[in-house]
Amino acid sequence: SKKILKNKSSPPKIIPIAVSWKISKKITRSHVIHLLVIDGTGILFQITKIIKGAGVAIINSATAAKNEKEADIRIKLESVTWPVFHKIVEKLRPLKFVKQIWEEPPQES
Repeated sequence: SKKILKNKSSPPKIIPIAVSWKISKKITRSHVIHLLVIDGTGILFQITKIIKGAGVAIINSATAAKNEKEADIRIKLESVTWPVFHKIVEKLRPLKFVKQIWEEPPQES
């Protein structure tokens, strides 16, 4: 008879997250992106160029210095579908000055 070794430390509970592919491609909503960037010249221009290149309007943006070397950029986009938003994020992610990118949770109206 084979003995089944039980792992003493049980795996952590997995919390389900909303998976992007379950979001309807037709639903549009406004997204707010935050980018933690290494501060420098021309950064905002490069970011807005990517967003405008996707045919998306920026409703507003704000920049806050975190410390001497970093800044937090908050950009509110017009209502777009999930695939369009995803495309923008995928183009922003590889930029060498972007340290972190995340989305602000949507406001309940």
